[in-house]
Amino acid sequence: MSRVVASALLAACATRLEEDRPCLEAGTAIGARVAECSGDSELGVARVEQFEEEVVCRVPELLSPEQQPDLYSCALSIRHLPCELALEYGDDLDRWLSTSPTCSLLVEP
Repeated sequence: MSRVVASALLAACATRLEEDRPCLEAGTAIGARVAECSGDSELGVARVEQFEEEVVCRVPELLSPEQQPDLYSCALSIRHLPCELALEYGDDLDRWLSTSPTCSLLVEP
């Protein structure tokens, strides 16, 4: 992925609250995976923008640190999604967010 695309994807997240970071990382991961698998960096940026427009991030209410899942596992799962699935998922954010059970903790239903 080019540095320009990476910068654009990161800039989209720069103004958000730190507590939203795991959710925003999931959106960035979607855009990055789309760009990598399709070879279309503009499409990757469009997916990040779509994520930001359509998804409401939330901060999970966790009872204790021991019960806290790795909240970044959502983004990590998305980043490792095979290209065949990434291309199939397209603009269906629900499918992207079903990649890991942790994703459901990060977004409003």
